[in-house]
Amino acid sequence: MSLLKGFEKKFETEKYKLFETDCWFWSLRPHQATLGAGILFLKRQCLRFSELTGEEFSDLSTIVRVVESTLGRAFQYDIMNYMMLMMVDRHVHYHVFPRYESPVEFQGEIWKDTHWPNIPPITGSALSGNKLTEITAFIKKNVLAVEQVPKRKFRCGYTTGVFDLFHVGHLNILRKAKEQCDFLIVGVSTDELVLDYKSKRPVIPFEERKMIIESVKYVDQVVPQTSMDKYVAWESLRFDAIFHGDDWKGSKLYEEIERKLKAVGVEMVYFPYTKGTSSTMLGDVLSKISSESQK
Repeated sequence: MSLLKGFEKKFETEKYKLFETDCWFWSLRPHQATLGAGILFLKRQCLRFSELTGEEFSDLSTIVRVVESTLGRAFQYDIMNYMMLMMVDRHVHYHVFPRYESPVEFQGEIWKDTHWPNIPPITGSALSGNKLTEITAFIKKNVLAVEQVPKRKFRCGYTTGVFDLFHVGHLNILRKAKEQCDFLIVGVSTDELVLDYKSKRPVIPFEERKMIIESVKYVDQVVPQTSMDKYVAWESLRFDAIFHGDDWKGSKLYEEIERKLKAVGVEMVYFPYTKGTSSTMLGDVLSKISSESQK
């Protein structure tokens, strides 16, 4: 028996099949370490990830979009873990684990991601064939056709801010930015930079603001912003789009930034500013409360 055939037999991939593309196959794992855990494997026998063809790499992007959009619709997971081990099962594959910060309910049963936020166990719970069939059928009902899966416009996006007194306007920017790029980098302004151009320090210190942004599920990487020059940031991060609220649009600073970034192929994307809430407004309210409490 070939390695691939042995792999398919071990994980009962045909029985618990969820979706396939030209090059990749996605099935439910017989052991559910987390609800919806699956196996994503190459359809031709292959021992080394480095031996994938360009077509297979491109097709991997396609099926990953299907996997994430489907499981998002089915179970509203918080983050996805992909584990490629190949110590025992010598074939190119990923163990796919949707992760849940809070318990989720499925058909009257409560599922807890007991290892959150640490690495999930490879084995997990051994379920009955009927239960696995139920989960498989439910996931398949939520599968979108490839052409229906939203394809993000940009490979890597970048946005920045002070993110002081974090509020819904900040969240909206991060959510909208992530919707348009595969990987979102967020620059959080340092206390020194804010003091330099605003002549005052943020209410929340830099390290705490950075921790807050790192905890937002739409964010892939957080870096300190030590300069207002976004071209300098591009030189080290090489993003292909930059996102900002449209309250900056038309300013001399951003017109110059936009000109420099456009010359290197970076697109500037503006989102509507969320009216009604701002860090300045929240800061004023806190100052007023503090003043009244001291009377």
